[in-house]
Amino acid sequence: MNKKSVVAGVFALAAALLPLSAAPAQAASNPCGGPYQTIAYVDGRLPGDSGNDDGDMVAYAGGTGYLCVVFYNGTPGGANEMYFNVCPGKTSGSGCGTDHGDYASYAGPIRITDTGCFTAAYMLRNEKDTTWLINGKRSYGPRC
Repeated sequence: MNKKSVVAGVFALAAALLPLSAAPAQAASNPCGGPYQTIAYVDGRLPGDSGNDDGDMVAYAGGTGYLCVVFYNGTPGGANEMYFNVCPGKTSGSGCGTDHGDYASYAGPIRITDTGCFTAAYMLRNEKDTTWLINGKRSYGPRC
């Protein structure tokens, strides 16, 4: 899957976090499928990504009471080690989801209850590197 086809045009409007009301965008296709069609949040400046070019996080909504969150791999080449953890609210606990493995396109999707606030932790390491290209954590939403 080409992440640029999913979020094309959105990054021109979003510096770090794009609320739905700022620029509605429809995703033609996304890893979440089903009712998750609206891009709710886009973050192209993930914590720990010094060049802001190695990965992106996109949260999809669909009026279901849940968010579907995806961590896109923005590095060229093959699969990279990716760790992705998403929790409703600001702390870990029940309702969290984790995906960890080697992925060329994305980690996730992770579905969580839409509480108006969620926290995502991301890590991405190129198969040739011993250091993490992305290693950080951030909270999103109006109720954080």
